[in-house]
Amino acid sequence: MPALGRPRFSGLPDLAGHHSFRVQRPFQRILIFYRFDAEHLRAERLIHGALDLPRRLRQSPYDEMD
Repeated sequence: MPALGRPRFSGLPDLAGHHSFRVQRPFQRILIFYRFDAEHLRAERLIHGALDLPRRLRQSPYDEMD
């Protein structure tokens, strides 16, 4: 049920198509960001919800956190 997550960033063309799903307790501050189509579901990031989400999604997961 990939459409269960909340659609995100529809106003940002480079991030459009992302959905998010909040992890259950005790990790409820973590969001799973993913995209899907008819054949694939791709989890892209696990991010703490208090961060600058669009900036973090545009950044490589291998970049140092600042």
